Amino acid sequence: VHRLLEVFPPVVPRWPPKFAVLPVEWAEGEEERWNGIVDAVRSSDLFRRLCSSRLVGTEVPMLGFHGGRAVEDRADLVVGAPDGEGAPGEHWVVDYKTGAREPDQEGQHLLQVREYRVILSRAWGAPVRGFLWYVESGEAVEVT
Repeated sequence: VHRLLEVFPPVVPRWPPKFAVLPVEWAEGEEERWNGIVDAVRSSDLFRRLCSSRLVGTEVPMLGFHGGRAVEDRADLVVGAPDGEGAPGEHWVVDYKTGAREPDQEGQHLLQVREYRVILSRAWGAPVRGFLWYVESGEAVEVT
């Protein structure tokens, strides 16, 4: 799922492209799961908002520092704020999550996106909003 979202970021109204050749070989049941994700993403409010954004990148490298050590990670999706939403120069960082929303793991996911926000905001000197996007349900949680 992450690979498909990297190759075809969900930031255009006709997503995924109608005749796109998906870079996967489906195991049993995976194509049906993907089709469900496509339906959930397309019906998501966050998707509709992202369709008026400017793509900055997918799998954007992030370098943070913890306890004197450098830690590298990658942000799934970074966009310029959608039209009419946000301050000038504002960006959004989105972290995709598959599977069900699990409250016992969400705290760690929120910390990860908060760190992405800090890294990008410092690098660009501009506000950054963050989102956890549960792509199988279409639910998005803004990270504050």
